[in-house]
Amino acid sequence: MKHSTDMAVRGRSVARDLFGKRSRADTTPDANTQTLALDLREMSERAFRAGLGRCSSLIEVAALMVELEGSALDQDEFDI
Repeated sequence: MKHSTDMAVRGRSVARDLFGKRSRADTTPDANTQTLALDLREMSERAFRAGLGRCSSLIEVAALMVELEGSALDQDEFDI
């Protein structure tokens, strides 16, 4: 028997990169950084579906850079 939480998760899209890994944006506390990274991942998926594999890969790299920069900025704030 399926639980109601299973049904809720099924309907919700989990942010994943081209390799099926979960996005690190979910661990980034800054909402703006998280939104930007997820937008880039969606753009990457659209590029991939359009047959633009190399462009899609570059957009994925940009999403990773946003996540890493966001994490570094958050860490710098904690160090101050």
